[in-house]
Amino acid sequence: YDSGAARSLLARSVAEDLGLGLGGRGRATGFGGSAELQLARDVDAVIGGATHRFEQLVVVDLASFTAPFGREIEFIVGVDVFPQHVVDVDIAAQRLGFVERGAFAPPPNALELVLDNRANNFTTPILINGERAQANFDLGSGSALDIGPAFARRLGIDRDALATGQANGIGGALEVALTSVQSVALAGQTFADVPLQVTGTPLPTGDANLGFPILSRFRIFIDYRRARAWLEPHAGADAAPFDRDLAGLRMARAQSDRLSISYVGRGSPAAAAGLTTRDEIVAIDGARISDWPAGTDFRAWSHGVEAGRAVRLTLADGRDVSLTLQRFY
Repeated sequence: YDSGAARSLLARSVAEDLGLGLGGRGRATGFGGSAELQLARDVDAVIGGATHRFEQLVVVDLASFTAPFGREIEFIVGVDVFPQHVVDVDIAAQRLGFVERGAFAPPPNALELVLDNRANNFTTPILINGERAQANFDLGSGSALDIGPAFARRLGIDRDALATGQANGIGGALEVALTSVQSVALAGQTFADVPLQVTGTPLPTGDANLGFPILSRFRIFIDYRRARAWLEPHAGADAAPFDRDLAGLRMARAQSDRLSISYVGRGSPAAAAGLTTRDEIVAIDGARISDWPAGTDFRAWSHGVEAGRAVRLTLADGRDVSLTLQRFY
């Protein structure tokens, strides 16, 4: 479910498996650029027990978008689904619900936000290091916070001096600069030491992109038709540290017995260990990649909040490389 997607998206591979007739051509624009789209007409999708009829369902190749997750994503539910309902997003309970608008009453401790609808992308004001920013409300983003180059200059951030990483979106991967900001204030909560990605080009919507690592700390109710949201904070949501990439690698499981390195970040522990995009990992701390079940999150070993652990990577050419997990942004 992607609160930052104006339209729902079906993977091209699934459309082909279902034999859906595709027509028209255009471009779907997302965080990573743009990708070719086609349209499937009059498609019924059952979501949460209710059937939604798409007169025109957008079909795109989601392979590059989903590669870093270790499992295939076949359908992205956008804001065009159930416009007559209030969407109830409870990440802690792993539940997505839809409430009839007339039956909805927000929890008494939830803070109401007014959302600005910009072409079905909803934004809300936040404070980043005390600076006001209009932020895209994006549950589909795995990054806590993204800003473009103009807002980075407002914050006094020199993008060229930072370590780098890679982010994926519709249209593929793009390089981002990595740092952290002292504070982000939203819905009566202030979050400290927040990971930040700085893009090299302006964001599609707003000054900033507010993603899952922050939004998942609330139970969220969204009424897109009335451009309102209510955020109910989970206990301790403002105190928990943020998960970070502690290695600086992007990998893909192109084969069942290995991880292919597709990106090594500048200034990262992976770069310090001498890893390159020519390398392939066949075992981590002696555990063979070939023994991992399909769908295993192969990023888990390199992410977290505890730095300092040394990880032994066995490469396909027989070398063992020691990589010490470190916070590098």
